[in-house]
Amino acid sequence: AVFSPATLKAAYTKLDFGFLDQIDGKNVYVLVGTTAANQRERLAFDVATGLLVRRVMTSQTMFGSFPLQVDYSDYKNFNGVKVPTTIKYSMPNLSWTRRVITVKNNAPVDASIFKAPPAG
Repeated sequence: AVFSPATLKAAYTKLDFGFLDQIDGKNVYVLVGTTAANQRERLAFDVATGLLVRRVMTSQTMFGSFPLQVDYSDYKNFNGVKVPTTIKYSMPNLSWTRRVITVKNNAPVDASIFKAPPAG
């Protein structure tokens, strides 16, 4: 979930500047967003590039708060669009990393993949 100003406005009913921090030695602006479901998230944007470097979400469960942190790095330019090619997901006792190899902007998608499977 890489954000543009338009998608930030659509995703959050409220967005406030939180504080200046550092992640991996880089200065970041931390914003605190509130979703329509009244969930708060922290978004960290690199001061030098403006690119999203971390998103922290917390879900409330019957056992308490459950955090999910997503780190975005290794941004590469694909036909004029900067895309994070390393995305690391972290939660208690579990983490995994996704690596993007290639990006096809505006690639055609067969609409049939969005149809529900037949009942049966």
